[in-house]
Amino acid sequence: KKWVGMATVMVTANRIEWNRLAGIKLYQSNTMQFTGNSIDHNFGPGIFLHGCRSGTICGNVIRSSSVEIEDDLSTHIYLEDCLGVAVTGNSLWGWFERKEFSLKIAAPYYNFVIKNNRDCTIVGNAIFEGSGRENIRDLGGNENIGISENMASFPDAQLYGLKN
Repeated sequence: KKWVGMATVMVTANRIEWNRLAGIKLYQSNTMQFTGNSIDHNFGPGIFLHGCRSGTICGNVIRSSSVEIEDDLSTHIYLEDCLGVAVTGNSLWGWFERKEFSLKIAAPYYNFVIKNNRDCTIVGNAIFEGSGRENIRDLGGNENIGISENMASFPDAQLYGLKN
C-alpha cells in the first residue's frame, strides 16, 4: 500500500483550535502520537483519522468539536479505515454553555464515530457532557475493536436551549 500521509510524528502539548475542517485531520498516515494537546472549538471533528495505521491519541483534552455540523462528522474523534490505533485517557467535553459563539444544536452529536477499523482500542476516556446524542456511533465494518470504560454523561439540551 502506498502511503501519502505523514509518518513517525509526535504532536505534544499544543493548543489546536478554531480550525474549519478539523483540529487534526489526517489521511493515510502511520506511527503518529497525539499526546497532551488541548483541542478546542474546531468546526469539524477534534481529531479525524482516515486510513491511518499504528498511532496513539492519549491524554488530550478535546472540547466543543464540530460546531454547526449535523451529520456523522459531528464528533470529537472520527476513525475510519484505521489499523492499530489506540484512543485512551482523553477528556472530552461539549461545553454547551459557551457564550462567544451562538450554539443552536447539541453538537457534537457523538463523542466517537467509528467505521471499518481493525485492531483498535477506545478505552478509558472521561466524557463530561461530551455529546448531544450518542457516546459511540458505530457505522459498521469494525473488527477486533476493544471499547470499554468510556464514562459519558450527556447535557440537558433544554437547560442549554439546544436542539438535539
